[in-house]
Amino acid sequence: MENLNNKMRSIMFAFKARGLEIFTDANLTDRFVMTRLVCSDCSAFFHTNLQECYLCGEINYYLLECKDCDTKRSITSGSRMCRICHPDTDITEPETLVYKCVNSKCVSNTDSNAKKEINNSKNEGVFKRNNSWNLSCTFCIECGSPKHEYKNFRVFLYAEPFDKTNYKEFTQNKENDDVIILKKYSSSKIYYDYQIIGGEYTPGSFDKDLDQIVDEILA
Repeated sequence: MENLNNKMRSIMFAFKARGLEIFTDANLTDRFVMTRLVCSDCSAFFHTNLQECYLCGEINYYLLECKDCDTKRSITSGSRMCRICHPDTDITEPETLVYKCVNSKCVSNTDSNAKKEINNSKNEGVFKRNNSWNLSCTFCIECGSPKHEYKNFRVFLYAEPFDKTNYKEFTQNKENDDVIILKKYSSSKIYYDYQIIGGEYTPGSFDKDLDQIVDEILA
């Protein structure tokens, strides 16, 4: 990474902050590779960092739920005692808040034997860390498709004053699907545009922000 100039680094870290994986080559100073796992059907980000219930597929909303009265609280709560069931704070009561699946139709909530096994004081619910009742998300949270793929692009930065002749020379020897980020400064502000080599969009308007560029590249 040491060989990347500061302008290239700023783009690289901006993309990384938007959930893209970044790879660099110590021998190359003019580019980096960005990649992202996306849904094959709708191109939305595929969130493998989320958890889903092994039994029903519901995602984890990071809530604690009382196994007696179903009151829900954030997992950031300092106490595991339900104060709806046990309002007297001076008395230590059994901890009844567990990491339940929020789907009321999940087997873990409808079958008495499953409820007893999963929501007891040992297992502490479906979404207790490191237990066997949850796994990384296996479907797109936007459209529900289980199909996913990596999209990979080489990224170059054009930070010179925009000139059609100069830019045409800059794009020589670039490959189809290479991404060129255009960056210009005006009145102390930064403006962006982009081009995917081989694509239909022609740059020059500088009316996009980096979030729009990421969305359009991965669309």
